[in-house]
Amino acid sequence: MAKQSEREKVLSLYESLRLTDVCDGMDAVGLQDVGLMDKEIRPLWRDLEQFRHRICGIAHTVQFVPTGRRAPSFESVEKYHQWKSQWYDIYKGITREGENQAVKLLLFDLLLSASWL
Repeated sequence: MAKQSEREKVLSLYESLRLTDVCDGMDAVGLQDVGLMDKEIRPLWRDLEQFRHRICGIAHTVQFVPTGRRAPSFESVEKYHQWKSQWYDIYKGITREGENQAVKLLLFDLLLSASWL
């Protein structure tokens, strides 16, 4: 795992680059079609004057999928909340310390309809 200082150094190298610059560089070193995103992924809003919609940072992508496991019956609401807290600690895919402390972007891969956008 990279140290925070190493991550900051890499981010500083990318700070002034456009996405097309990074893609061109990857193509030039033989990484064609690597790291491509689906064309349906786009910003929710765009600022074409000051480009405030632009983001750059260490990202951690989380994909939530059904586990296929059924919750047990509970004696009380409190017992349910206790179980739910433990359930998400086990299955959420995000750690609280270590690897994600330096994460600036938390991306969620959700299987939702985009009709509300």
